[in-house]
Amino acid sequence: MEFRLKILGANSATPAYGRHQTSQLLNLENNYFLIDCGEGTQMQLIKYRAKVSRIHHIFISHLHGDHIFGLIGLINTLNLNGRTDDLHIYGPYNLMDIITPALRYSNTTLRYKIHFTAVDTESSYLLYENDRLSVHTIPLEHGIECSGFLFREKEKELRIDRDKLPPTEISADAEACLKLKSL
Repeated sequence: MEFRLKILGANSATPAYGRHQTSQLLNLENNYFLIDCGEGTQMQLIKYRAKVSRIHHIFISHLHGDHIFGLIGLINTLNLNGRTDDLHIYGPYNLMDIITPALRYSNTTLRYKIHFTAVDTESSYLLYENDRLSVHTIPLEHGIECSGFLFREKEKELRIDRDKLPPTEISADAEACLKLKSL
């Protein structure tokens, strides 16, 4: 399975030439997961030719500006590009208190739905999973509510095609195990 992480930005709150605010893009078989969305994230996505339409999940660690100031712009760009697929956003409980008024006061009506999941920054738990990946929260200390995210690839179930194995003698115990696995 293809599992690649691109650091789009890792700078602190103030701008610096050639460095960008915090954002990472995880590519899992051409499905993108965005972790934080600092100012300039869209330009970095363009630079690295990432297809923003493949971003279906955005994880926000905390509400400092260098982690969220690019989010409203990205949400709007997705809308302007005609997105209709749902977008899932995970972050501190009051993140929607920033997103909702920004959309309302800019008179922006989205063509897609945002599904928001508030993250409990006090405990570690399974936040998201699909058949290939699980994401757990990691409580962090940072001066404000903050959570890291552990992305873990799930192990593939091994499948053995007995007809493709070279002929060999198999013990009765091994034969029983193979029969159980094939069920």
